This record gives sequence, structure tokens and C-alpha cells, in this order.
Amino acid sequence: MTGGKLEERWLTVQDIVRQLHVDPHTVRRWIREGGLRGQMVGGRQPGYRVRETDLRRFLAARGADQAGMERGQ
Repeated sequence: MTGGKLEERWLTVQDIVRQLHVDPHTVRRWIREGGLRGQMVGGRQPGYRVRETDLRRFLAARGADQAGMERGQ
């Protein structure tokens, strides 16, 4: 913990692919189109990162079952 807050868990596109059983291009499209909030990062492993809470919010807005999220934890 930092400053009394729990640290947010960040997911890669591959994390989301494994949890939701979707194609990586689909996840990247959701981010590019603005439906799923994500950040492009550089460094050793460049690519998108998505806060777990943003993924949950995205799924809830789409009326999706979050069973995949629970299995992935």
C-alpha cells in the first residue's frame, strides 16, 4: 500500500484476452475507439495498459457477465 490506498492493478492487452477470450485486435479497437480506457506505455514492454476498474466499468456498461474477470483473479 502507498499512502493508505490500495495500488490499482493494471492489465495488459494479453491479460484481457486471457480473461475474456477475445482477440487482441478487439481489445485494442475498444481502446482506440474510446469505449475502454487505456494508456499507451513505452519501456521494455510497450503497449496498452488498462486499469482493472476501467475494464470492470466497461463490461458493466456493455451488460457483460464478469465471470471471466472472477476466473482470471
